[in-house]
Amino acid sequence: LLYMKFVAGGSLHDIITQSKELSLVDRTGEFLLSVIDERASKTGQDAPLDSRTRHRLLSMKWFEVVFWIGSQIGEGLAYAHKNQVLHRDLKPANVLLTTEGVPQIVDFNVSFCEDVEGSTAESFFGGSLAYMSPEQLEAFAPTHPRKPNSLSASSDIFSLGVIIWEMLFGQRPYQDQVRDTDFPQMLRQLVEHREAFLDNLNIPEDAKLWDIDLKGLFAKLLEPNPDNRCQKANAIAGELRLLSDQRSRNLLRPAETTFSRLMKRWLVSFVIAAVVLPSLGAAVFNYFYNFKSIIEPKGESVATIFEQVQLIINATAFPIGIGILMFLGWTLRTRIKRLNSKENRHGEANSAFELRRHITRLPLICVIIPISIWTLAGLAYPVAMNIAGSALTWSDSLHFVTSLILCGLIAAVYPFFLTAFTAIRVWYPIAFKTEQIQHEDIRMIDQFIGRSWFFMALAALLPTFSILLMVTTQVESDRNLLAILAGTSFFGLGLIFMIFQKLQRHLTTVRFCIEGLLQGNE
Repeated sequence: LLYMKFVAGGSLHDIITQSKELSLVDRTGEFLLSVIDERASKTGQDAPLDSRTRHRLLSMKWFEVVFWIGSQIGEGLAYAHKNQVLHRDLKPANVLLTTEGVPQIVDFNVSFCEDVEGSTAESFFGGSLAYMSPEQLEAFAPTHPRKPNSLSASSDIFSLGVIIWEMLFGQRPYQDQVRDTDFPQMLRQLVEHREAFLDNLNIPEDAKLWDIDLKGLFAKLLEPNPDNRCQKANAIAGELRLLSDQRSRNLLRPAETTFSRLMKRWLVSFVIAAVVLPSLGAAVFNYFYNFKSIIEPKGESVATIFEQVQLIINATAFPIGIGILMFLGWTLRTRIKRLNSKENRHGEANSAFELRRHITRLPLICVIIPISIWTLAGLAYPVAMNIAGSALTWSDSLHFVTSLILCGLIAAVYPFFLTAFTAIRVWYPIAFKTEQIQHEDIRMIDQFIGRSWFFMALAALLPTFSILLMVTTQVESDRNLLAILAGTSFFGLGLIFMIFQKLQRHLTTVRFCIEGLLQGNE
């Protein structure tokens, strides 16, 4: 005898059948639970009163419900595949629902496990034609050279894609209207329908309002070539789980906006501008401050030397900095293009990981570059002016170095938050491939969070330091300039704090998603 666990909520087939009577807008999580409760009541089962899963489903939109159910099925398939079991007959009738709405895969009677002694792929080969992958249809055809033992986990993933499409839109992606009654020819026509589907993929207008790349999703699920289809069920489960959560979806699978288009198209220019413009502002302030406090009292000859030295240093420092930033931006843009290229369609795990590492480190590099250049410039100014005959005192030299380092710190805080926010909002999602997430990603995000707190604290200290200098200085012109610096720093601090708050929320969401994906992969 065969025994199967009793599941009171019916099957996905019941959900799909009743959903056809409703418009896409009227299908909700509440509708799903109402069907489940109706089925459960016929067997004397009551809905659980304190279920967090049901509470979450009640607030979800229909496509979020479908993606969540799909993620649960994907996790079940991943477990089966991990144990060398292929289902080979995945369809809505074989997915039962608990009273909480959790799907459970059943009816493995045509499954195949290569670890079972005496079992062969042909022993129980079969399935439901409407949900079969092209390669399974070919293996099912008696005249086709493909054999059942050639099927892989991606065949079950294809069947999952058909189920998700049918749940979303109330009908299967293929109409499967065949012209021939000859069985091998009929199977050939079914294969042709699947091979042509993505080329003529038409997303319903209502679904376009969801701002989800459905074409990209179904290209992973319903790709007719099994070698180009997603190979891992846990990767699809992770992607669907991400799409089912609004906060995660908005951050890591965002809709294209004017801002994101500009940041992708003008990536190199943005990186340069984010670093150079704050430094230009700091350079103007530093020029007037040092000129008024050190140079002007020493006479015209020293002023002439100062003008020549600052021209040479700025003409050297800014091009060097711009050149380094141009190389960094160009490298990032090249890696993004390579990752998304057709030749790297599935992407090597290392390429996506290295791109994520590059993106999370970029804001720190955009701080190190200006601080390094400003520090070197601070040392170069007194040395060059003394060589030119200005005879600066040790106090004057220390003043030069201190003022330039302070300006460098001010100029470096802004690039960090500008590039960090853009990196996590625009560039990081490109490299966030659910099938290639590693434990190291958690560490990288934690480091990112730590750096953002450090530079937020630094941004808060700079206005205070400016006020301290303003109070202790005795020269009126210096005090006026420092007052301008303090006021500008406070204004900048307000802007930075707003960016910091959003950045922290985004990084926390990314960390949550990574943890979920890693748990699902274990």
